[in-house]
Amino acid sequence: MKNLPENIDSKYRFITIAAHRCDMLQKGAKAKIDEEKYSKFTSVAMEEVIQGLIEFEVLASKEEQEEKGS
Repeated sequence: MKNLPENIDSKYRFITIAAHRCDMLQKGAKAKIDEEKYSKFTSVAMEEVIQGLIEFEVLASKEEQEEKGS
């Protein structure tokens, strides 16, 4: 993927977020876009992430948390 959304720092994070959203859609969550344009939940999830419709939070790793706590 060449053009990642500005708030996503890597293609791996993009895929992780989209995969989590896809799981939510498969379990019955309502799409935030017109899903009739897309044939698969994965496409809907990726487009929602690209459009910035999915909120997420990047948590610190255990090592980073321990460094801050010390």
